[in-house]
Formats: sequence, C-alpha cells, structure tokens
Amino acid sequence: GRFLMLFESYWTPLDKLIGGVHNYLDPRLAPADLLPWLADCVDLTLSDQWTEAQKRRLIGSALQLYRKRGTLYNVPATTEIYTGQTPQIVEHRANNLRLGTEARLAASVALGQRNIPHTFSVMLNLPAISGPDKAASRRREADRRRMIEAIIEAEKPAHTSFTLEIRSAEL
Repeated sequence: GRFLMLFESYWTPLDKLIGGVHNYLDPRLAPADLLPWLADCVDLTLSDQWTEAQKRRLIGSALQLYRKRGTLYNVPATTEIYTGQTPQIVEHRANNLRLGTEARLAASVALGQRNIPHTFSVMLNLPAISGPDKAASRRREADRRRMIEAIIEAEKPAHTSFTLEIRSAEL
C-alpha cells in the first residue's frame, strides 16, 4: 500500500490540475500572468498600460468583436472596454451644401460643416487625469489619447477617417 501511495501522491496533484485546465482558458478565471498567452491565442495585443480588468474584458469579448471587426459597431464596443465610457459617434455622410450653379438638393447632400463622406467623429466624456505636476498630467492625457486613437484606428472600417474629441467630465 505504501508503495502505491508514492505514485498516488505524485499523480493526485496532476490529476487535479488537469481537471481544472478549463479555468486556465477562461479569461475571467485565468491567472493574471496567463492573460498575455490567452490574448496571443486570439491574436490580440495587450498594452501594459491597461488594467487587468480591461485585459480580461477585451479577451473575453474577442469573439464578438472579431465578428464585427472593420465595422463602425466595433468602435464604440472596443473603446468602451478601454475607457469604461460609451462614446458618442457622429457619422458625416455627405458633402457640404455649397450654393452655386452646380448645387442640387438630394439625399447625398448634408447641411452643416465637416460633412465629408466616409468620416466620423468620436466624442468621449472622460475624467481629467491628475498627476504630480501639470507636465506629467499632460503627458498622461496625451498617452491616453494616443491609445484611444490606436484602438479606433484598428477597429474602424479601413476606408474611413475619424476625429477624436475628449471632453473632461466629472464622473
């Protein structure tokens, strides 16, 4: 019996580990150091600036996001994962109306400014980032803006362009 207990003491922990392997594949339950590997499995690149919760949410929603990749649907979904706020998106569908001999009113003409086809604006209300001094705060704000722009650039339709407006808000 003692001879067999030697093998049992060796195999029991491995058996428990194999029995719980599904927990390592779930981004909600996996250890934090396994998240980069999980992200790599679904072809995501994680930023070191993101919190663990942001990484887990992004990996967990990768399937739904990939189904809509390259569409305007993905821009607010992915931006919300990173910022925690739902952005407001305004599509600019048509050329500006210009009066003159060639002016025609139709569905392809829009009144107002900044109405350039295949463009959209993303507006976000985010709290201001505070830091030890104003220069550090501005640097962190610029880093956050670059990260949001990179996310939108990766997820937007390829033929479109966008502008990003971040408004300071008390949340």
